[in-house]
Amino acid sequence: MAVEKIITSDNKKKKIEEDVYLSDPKFVKRLKNILRHIKLVQDAAQILGDRLIEKGKSDIAKMLIANSFIHDNSKFYGIEWEYLTNDDDVSKDKLEIAISHHVSINPHHPEYWGGVENMPIVFIAEMVCDLYARSIEFGTDLRE
Repeated sequence: MAVEKIITSDNKKKKIEEDVYLSDPKFVKRLKNILRHIKLVQDAAQILGDRLIEKGKSDIAKMLIANSFIHDNSKFYGIEWEYLTNDDDVSKDKLEIAISHHVSINPHHPEYWGGVENMPIVFIAEMVCDLYARSIEFGTDLRE
């Protein structure tokens, strides 16, 4: 019975915290931006994955599509959430630290491998999907 009360109490607390966050327009915008980016990467990975399957590269296609489901997951936490996804005035130093953290723990970035020449093909494919998504988000030319 006591455990049930603790769980109920925790659930109410979590619900209150969720309501506060969801009523904060900046929080919602940050969350939607991340989700939109990940969805774009997933869509691109599915298209590229289909092409890879057609070329007989099913293993790479499967890994690419699987990776797209955890793409940029680190942006939801810690320093990346605080500074990388924040539209408020973030100091250049904090932004650089957040970017450095992001590229050092996400294998679709060349920095993770010490250069693009060291990257396995599946992460190059994910990087291409990431660049494609960013070009859509910023209205820029992917090839440039």
